[in-house]
Amino acid sequence: MVIPISGKERLLKWNADSKHIVIAHAGHGLAYTHVTEVMQDLLLNLQSP
Repeated sequence: MVIPISGKERLLKWNADSKHIVIAHAGHGLAYTHVTEVMQDLLLNLQSP
């Protein structure tokens, strides 16, 4: 999910187990513009308990 940094607190209230990961210089289209970084973060977080 892509949310603005201003929504971080609300996300934590909805799901205390959520993780907020910031990818530098990425905008709303980060899944297309920062594919490598997104995939690395996804894989890392899917593997961790």
